[in-house]
Amino acid sequence: MDFMPILANGEKLAREISKGKSGGPKKLPYTYEEAKKRIINDINDISNEIQEHKELYLENEIIINIRMAENFIAKSYIPSIFNKKESMEFVGARIYNRKVVENKEIKSKLYFVKCSKDNLDWFMNDLNIDNFNKTQIKQLRSIEKIDVLSAEEKALGFDEKKDEYEVEIVLHPLRYDKKIALTRLSDYLEEGSIVKEYENGPVFILAKIKQENLLNISKYNFLRTVHPMREIKLPKLRTVEGSDLPQIPQAKEISNKIKIGVFDGGVNEKNLYLKPYLKNHDLSSLPPKIDTLQHGNAVCGAVLYGEMNKYKNKEQLPPPKCIVESFRVLPEKNLYAVIENIENVVNSRSDIDIYNISFGPRGPILDDQINRFTYSLDKLALKNKIFCIAVGNDGNVMKPFNRIQSPSDAVNCIGVGAYSKFDGKIYRAEYSCIGEGREGAKLKPDLLAFGGDERNLFQAISLDGTSRLMTAGTSFSSPIVAGKVGEITQVSEELDPIMARTLLIHSAHKELGNAEEEGFGILEDNVENIIKCSENKVTILYKGFIIPSRCIKLPIPLPDISNQSGNINFSWTICTLTDVSILDSDLYTNTCIEETFYPNSNVFSFTKRGEKAVKVDVINQPELVKELELLGYKKSKNPVGDTVKRRNELQRRLDYKWDTISRKAKGKKIDGVNDPFLIISALSRDEGDLMKVRFSVAITVEMKKYKGNMYADILNKYDVLAPIQIEQEIEQEIQEITK
Repeated sequence: MDFMPILANGEKLAREISKGKSGGPKKLPYTYEEAKKRIINDINDISNEIQEHKELYLENEIIINIRMAENFIAKSYIPSIFNKKESMEFVGARIYNRKVVENKEIKSKLYFVKCSKDNLDWFMNDLNIDNFNKTQIKQLRSIEKIDVLSAEEKALGFDEKKDEYEVEIVLHPLRYDKKIALTRLSDYLEEGSIVKEYENGPVFILAKIKQENLLNISKYNFLRTVHPMREIKLPKLRTVEGSDLPQIPQAKEISNKIKIGVFDGGVNEKNLYLKPYLKNHDLSSLPPKIDTLQHGNAVCGAVLYGEMNKYKNKEQLPPPKCIVESFRVLPEKNLYAVIENIENVVNSRSDIDIYNISFGPRGPILDDQINRFTYSLDKLALKNKIFCIAVGNDGNVMKPFNRIQSPSDAVNCIGVGAYSKFDGKIYRAEYSCIGEGREGAKLKPDLLAFGGDERNLFQAISLDGTSRLMTAGTSFSSPIVAGKVGEITQVSEELDPIMARTLLIHSAHKELGNAEEEGFGILEDNVENIIKCSENKVTILYKGFIIPSRCIKLPIPLPDISNQSGNINFSWTICTLTDVSILDSDLYTNTCIEETFYPNSNVFSFTKRGEKAVKVDVINQPELVKELELLGYKKSKNPVGDTVKRRNELQRRLDYKWDTISRKAKGKKIDGVNDPFLIISALSRDEGDLMKVRFSVAITVEMKKYKGNMYADILNKYDVLAPIQIEQEIEQEIQEITK
């Protein structure tokens, strides 16, 4: 049977549409009089605090907290009154309290507002004379308290007592008094601090500080947070004598080699397994160390060949599908120097779109902590780059310290955990860190790939290339995924890194039944299975851009099914690239795509106030349509959408609305399906934001009892669709395999 590649150009079937609105206002927790009395007391307390401790505040840039009532966290409840009144300005937000009640997460949010003392006086005057419109009064009624952040709320993650810490300090965005703030801080910091600023963002400072000075800097009002910089800890590696490697692959020139960048500890350029497919760049300011070199060498080998476990000693390795550019960034004097090197490489190398990072600062992510490493990679990914990042190796410690580690929480990147296999059973490697991730990518890790464990160690290429290196860790599962991204993009020019990410998620296998441990599932190791269709199972690809507040209809191609029976299984995966807001750890993703599935274009909802909605097939039930219209029922704007229920407790409990990836599935009886489609709509946190959102979608349709060749029938019916154009050399390989 001929190979049937997945179908491209689905976006040529798409069209823009309008979509009706739903939902209503939430009941406000306080009356205006109750809110007014409390807020007046709060502002008086803040004014007294500023008067007593002037040295902790900046005269022109005071930061106050607007703490909202429970669950008033949506963008529609943002107290914009403080962003418009007398030159006050929002400078960020975070969650200040969260709890789970009956499997529902309840969150309380605060907004940081920058103002002057005069602003507070003017606002107090407005309260005394009730100088607010109806909208502003509603906003005031949803406020729990106004205050300033305590020192204890700023110092996060200091679990271990030390005489001196290396810390990351984050200051609120400062326009006028930044130099004053930095001068005041410098009195408590050791020499050699590094300051990094991002446009329209906070100020990051990497510094060393004595333990006794930690409380002093935490009291400063302009300081948002301070947290310890964790050490970078690499997994142990050991060489086993007599464990010969497979034979070096035959030299084979690949005309269109994909480049994969590896940021790590360097590589042995003379290693015969790596030399023909590798270029090394020395970026670190410090000399290499044997342990970081071994680690980087093993990671580069994993990108090129995967795990050596798959190959016997006498077996010849297949030629790699890509080449590796190794950028030695470890060891380094501090993490900021590492980040600077990564930013410089990615910004200057337009020829590399795929990168692997198998290290990061040890320690779990914190929801309310803004991390420069994560933010930097998310911004770089907007250049249509993919970063595969190890989630960390502390999965066997107690919760919440076993949570994924920075920068694998990046929402535009692939966070990779590790599985192992023993006695025919696949399971999460005990050390592999678990989810959830941060807002915008709660479902983490994204994927699990083989990383080994004590019962089945990961076999890598040793530094000198003479034997197998035995190890285990997410450090080695991540480059396997990076290699797969490269292999997919090598198949066809129509498969860019973002579509490759979509296909890896779409094809992942659910094995463990626990999303916290496996994310979207186990990596599909065979690229041929990822890019192929069959006579009863077809995958269609869509890609493009959408503007916030707009909707796009994505028709799902089907053949004529009037003579078919049984069920149709639909599954789809949507991936987006979104800008991020470093000022708001809870609303970290600025945009997202929301989708609704419509299985039948003929079935609409007819509604009348006070009456139960009626679903009607307008083609097959015309008389009922007339009857309902005479009774005053109104037809819905769009057909009836089909809600896809979450499939596990974690997904039910958490709101994934702003996540950058959505994967769902729905089965329907054939007689209930007619011209099915998805409607995708782009949502933005900022109502005025018109930045385009890049998306890629993979939709699979399966009819196990289909009579005939569904793949051929779809192609005959939709002439705009076409199989992806597979590179000639790859096509020849596939033909040899499928003979």
